[in-house]
Amino acid sequence: MGEKIFIDRKEKNTKVILDGFDAKIFTGFADELKKRDIDIIYWIGGKKPFNEFSKDKIKYPATIFHPLHDVVLGISAPGVDTTSFPPVGKGLVDSLLGCEAKALSMMNLFDTESTVPLIQKKHTYYTALKYWQGIFKATKPDAIFFDDIPHKPHNTIMYHLAKKEGIRTLMFKRTQIDNKVLFFDDIQDYKNLRIEYDRINKNGDANLSDLSINSQKYYKRYCVDAHADKTLPYMQKEIFEGRFRSYYKGFPSARSIVRVLKMGTLPSAIKTYAQMYFGKKRSPVLEKAKHRGFYLKWRECKNNKTKAAFKKKYERLQKKIDFSNKFVYVPLHYQPECSTSGMGDIFTDQILMIDLVRAVLPKGWFIYVKENPLQWKDPLGAMGRFSGYYQEIADMKNVYLIPAETSTFDLIKNSQAVATVTGSAGWEALLFDKPAFLFGYTWYMHCDGVFGVTNVSECKYAMEKIAEGYKPNKQKILNYIAAVDTIGVPGFHSALFKKAYAVAYNLIISNEENTKNIAEGFSKELQKN
Repeated sequence: MGEKIFIDRKEKNTKVILDGFDAKIFTGFADELKKRDIDIIYWIGGKKPFNEFSKDKIKYPATIFHPLHDVVLGISAPGVDTTSFPPVGKGLVDSLLGCEAKALSMMNLFDTESTVPLIQKKHTYYTALKYWQGIFKATKPDAIFFDDIPHKPHNTIMYHLAKKEGIRTLMFKRTQIDNKVLFFDDIQDYKNLRIEYDRINKNGDANLSDLSINSQKYYKRYCVDAHADKTLPYMQKEIFEGRFRSYYKGFPSARSIVRVLKMGTLPSAIKTYAQMYFGKKRSPVLEKAKHRGFYLKWRECKNNKTKAAFKKKYERLQKKIDFSNKFVYVPLHYQPECSTSGMGDIFTDQILMIDLVRAVLPKGWFIYVKENPLQWKDPLGAMGRFSGYYQEIADMKNVYLIPAETSTFDLIKNSQAVATVTGSAGWEALLFDKPAFLFGYTWYMHCDGVFGVTNVSECKYAMEKIAEGYKPNKQKILNYIAAVDTIGVPGFHSALFKKAYAVAYNLIISNEENTKNIAEGFSKELQKN
């Protein structure tokens, strides 16, 4: 039994729980919050800086630190006594059935061997529900800050439970406009953006000159200059290829061995490889917390074979594109990732989305489905598809799998509409004067030209409008960009995107400035009702 460490807090400062914010890009985040009278009472993290924070008892004398590995395994934070936490009853469980379904689905990411039975996952969910209910009652937080939209089991539970308990839930998300991020408190409603967009539409349309310089460049690149490079920053070759380096090194090459022999560093090289292959590494999984390096490398090779088999099956089923057809373009999301598991609700199963669109297709229309190239490259890609996935899509009437290397921009320009859960192609469709079916919740969801759909009747209504020739209003697209430009904050949520925008558009921001901007954004959002 651990020692009780909850403190009777009588300070006037705002008390928050942090989920994440432990990467170098957020260096000094806690200090910036402190300047704004915000105290961190509980902090979840898994990166190296987090371990350093947790040891600093002078700077964080009353903060409860909870390593992500332990969170996934259902291990309480060090020093937390859970014996007084109230048990979970049917009423609470029934009120959060939507949360349960999402959390169980997300657990697949941490069931790397596919060996954890459903009954164990449900028990893990109930245990986590009890734990976070107890933590909330004991610490009485004013708010929870998430460094992304909740898309892991623990923070999905925290988010939905906090909503039920009346605890503020604040997060931020990047947009594709400039380097702007948006702050909000509900994953299904970007309220601040919606209000600002409505204000601009009502009080007077925006002019291009009203935008910041970078946002003007963005608009011209995507909406005016037909010859500009419209490749997404994070899909630039330099960034794209850098994302897929092996997590675990293989055996050294002959060239490496020769170099080591010439340098006389063979003993240290042998020691390094021995530690890498036989030393144990912690992994956030539902069962075993540690694996030896050679096992992790073997598992990576196994996953690579699975991905290769998926790709081969897809290529056998793909059809030649006929751009003379009327079609709806469906670019599949890479999975598992936040864009579906956190933002897509039931449409994390993308086959449901395709089936809904297929059910309302006008006669003579088709659906062109294109796989995301990341699916066959990312180390976790094998977990995002299952045997028979592509076959089920290919068997649908008037639905064609098309070559994954096909230009997404050519597909958008020749389509009648784009259907996506929350993908960037939906926004790009608007920029190309094409409407979009949106099955999830994302930053452009409130824009003209977007049809939010969740069922057959909504999908049918949207399809009828599109078949009649409906097009997005260009002025309202500009108004939306102006709204993002007005309320958005310069910043990034990950080093990958920070680098991508620096490489692609020379948008450079230091970690210190990024941290200050993000902290200020949370502080301002916290002050709103």
